[in-house]
Amino acid sequence: PVPTAKLEQAIAYIEKCISPGGVGYSHTNRWGHVSRTGGAILALSIAGATKSKGFSIMCKNLDSAMKNVVGGHASNALAFWQCAAGSLHVSTAMWDKYVQTWFKKIMDLQEPDGKFGQMKHPKENQTTERNLGPAYLTALYSFVLLVDQGGLKYTSGLASRKK
Repeated sequence: PVPTAKLEQAIAYIEKCISPGGVGYSHTNRWGHVSRTGGAILALSIAGATKSKGFSIMCKNLDSAMKNVVGGHASNALAFWQCAAGSLHVSTAMWDKYVQTWFKKIMDLQEPDGKFGQMKHPKENQTTERNLGPAYLTALYSFVLLVDQGGLKYTSGLASRKK
């Protein structure tokens, strides 16, 4: 098990990275993005820190910024996965909002042979995933789609307990 002091240190660091736009890259570069916010929600949930002072702030940010998942400078597939993982850990209603907002767009990325393709960055008209390959993209998008129907057992996410 992870020592309590180390968990508390990690939780405190995540909370230092919170900005009005969500969770930033670091405590000095707090440019927030909903994908990092989703990843931080996942981390705090697994650590049992859902009562921490930043958790509710992050949940509100995820809710209000969910439409902005695409557009960071990293992998869109990873951004979708982080936002999905965070949504699963907030509530069934948050997960349902994620499904309504993004599932059609994700499915539109699937190619005839079943693998998932790249998504162009909406502002820069380029792909940030050109070197990652179809296995990476398909794994992340498949996780997001399969967890919705109970096709995967997933940590402690509230939404994955739907009957």
